[in-house]
Amino acid sequence: MGNRSRKVDTKALIQFMSHYIKSRAMGLLELLDAIAKKRYSKSAIELLFTEPQHLLDIIAEYYPSREVTLFVISRLFIRPLAIKLNILEREDRLLEALINDPQKFLDLLREFGVELEGVSY
Repeated sequence: MGNRSRKVDTKALIQFMSHYIKSRAMGLLELLDAIAKKRYSKSAIELLFTEPQHLLDIIAEYYPSREVTLFVISRLFIRPLAIKLNILEREDRLLEALINDPQKFLDLLREFGVELEGVSY
C-alpha cells in the first residue's frame, strides 16, 4: 500500500532532509555534497533520488566500515525521508531496497509519491 494518489513536494522533502542531516551530523552533508558535486555534478541528496548507488559508494569510501556506512544511510538519509513521507513503518524496506536493489528503491519512492524527474537542490 503506497501513497500513489499523493504527490510529494520534492523541494520541501529535500529541504527537510538537508536540515535533518545538518542538525545531527554537522559538516557531513557539506562534505558529501562537495564530493558528489565534484564527481557527479549533483548534491548528495540529489544522488539519493537519482543515482543512489553513487551515494552509497561515496559514503562507503568515507566510512570504510560497512556498519557505519549502513548507519549513516539508515539514520541520516532514510530516516528523514521516511519521517517526511509519513512511512516510518517502511523504513527497513526502503533501506533494504537501497542497499540491495537501488532501482527498486527508486520505484518505491515513486510509489510513495516522490517525483524524481528534475530533482535539484
